[in-house]
Amino acid sequence: MQGYIYGLKCASNAPKCIIFVNKGVMLASEGSEVLPELKALAEKGVEIISSRTSLDFYGLAGRLAVGSAADMKEIVEKMHGSDYTVCL
Repeated sequence: MQGYIYGLKCASNAPKCIIFVNKGVMLASEGSEVLPELKALAEKGVEIISSRTSLDFYGLAGRLAVGSAADMKEIVEKMHGSDYTVCL
């Protein structure tokens, strides 16, 4: 996953939004090895969203280091409003 996130940072056409759910929320939390890449993407205007439920489940609610937390209703609306979605 680290290589993919790095590739996104270097790509000429960055995604509009990256959504983390389940264990993926660990990537946007303190201590993640990909925080520099995610912060660089956020600085380019990429919206970073993490599932609030997942953050709570893994005890990371207070450790989100980049982006914002959202509930599943917001995440579903964001995904359904997108022209395309890539799931990893």
